Amino acid sequence: MGKYVFLEKWERNRSLILEFRDSMEEQLDTTCGWEKKAFPDSDITCAQYLAALKELLRLEYSDIRKKRLIEDIKEEEYPQHIQNLDAQYEKIKKQKEFLICKVKNC
Repeated sequence: MGKYVFLEKWERNRSLILEFRDSMEEQLDTTCGWEKKAFPDSDITCAQYLAALKELLRLEYSDIRKKRLIEDIKEEEYPQHIQNLDAQYEKIKKQKEFLICKVKNC
């Protein structure tokens, strides 16, 4: 059972990141906001943050990575991995809401 919940949450996170990446690229192209600071307490630009999102997708959310995780995670480890996915989801969701609004100048 843990494996199936893990896979659902892993796919949910990947979908959120893909949607975030696409929305952010579209908004940055529209507003020319590539060099704006992504967050008030950081020197990271929106372009750099978008590059980090793409890297996260490439490293953590590829089909090869998914297959390896399923092979490597022991049944008793699934609850911790699921918690990590939930925490990552909430963090990325908040960052998405903040940055998309910022780029749109809400």
